[in-house]
Amino acid sequence: MARSTLAAETLAMSEACDAASHISNLNTELLNPINPQPVSVFTDNQSLFESIQTTKPTLDHRLRVEISFLREMYNNGEISIKWVPSTDQLSDIFTKQGASYKSLIDVLKKGHSHSTV
Repeated sequence: MARSTLAAETLAMSEACDAASHISNLNTELLNPINPQPVSVFTDNQSLFESIQTTKPTLDHRLRVEISFLREMYNNGEISIKWVPSTDQLSDIFTKQGASYKSLIDVLKKGHSHSTV
């Protein structure tokens, strides 16, 4: 159970990065041992994005370990983190009432969003 949005987002990203890093390591060993690529991580939580990129400790003592884990992965080049503004969130149509579906339809037609080009 998370006490805040930051806590929930941090725990979810930590789990995702751990799993993605494992899969990436397997992929690197099998297919491309010379040029390992970092896992791309996307978040719409600007507080989490900034917490990972700074050395300032988080006030929530419970989150310090998780954020330190993510910060270490980021500093070691295992993950790259990108902040996505809420206006570019494609999944909002599935989670927020009244969200526009037009961006998602655009991506499905083109195969990419304008922000990834």
